Amino acid sequence: MLRQYMKTKVKLSAECLIAFIAAVAAGCSGGGSTVKGKVTLDGNPIGARAKVEFEPVDPKAGLNGCVVFTKDDGTFEYSPPKAAFSLKPGKYKVFISRMVDKDGNVPTDDDPGQLEMAGKLKNQVSMKYYNRQQPQFTVDITGGTNDLPPFELKSK
Repeated sequence: MLRQYMKTKVKLSAECLIAFIAAVAAGCSGGGSTVKGKVTLDGNPIGARAKVEFEPVDPKAGLNGCVVFTKDDGTFEYSPPKAAFSLKPGKYKVFISRMVDKDGNVPTDDDPGQLEMAGKLKNQVSMKYYNRQQPQFTVDITGGTNDLPPFELKSK
């Protein structure tokens, strides 16, 4: 009885180890889909730290979303280190916001969320671009590199 138990335990441990190694190897096999784009506001690059959110159109599709921030020139790139974090092929809603202080400057603080909660920041972008009920943009993500057309925002 003990011998049978030990054989079963060793067999299960070996199977678990093989499954674990396979999962780790798959997770470390490099990125998945890369997403690149640009955000403009009234024809000019929006600037640094605009938040671009990708959310699956169908929440039941098993897709994960992501958040990426723009650089000074309004461009962004989402290239995850592991395929598990990439945007899977599918249709996504895109929401854009950019928090600034009363002078129109992007906060240099590492935690703008606290400044926002304190009412010291406002969104530079019109509400229609981050309204979850009526998204202004949708994109189709495919495997590989996705060079998206510019997201052209208007302040009025």
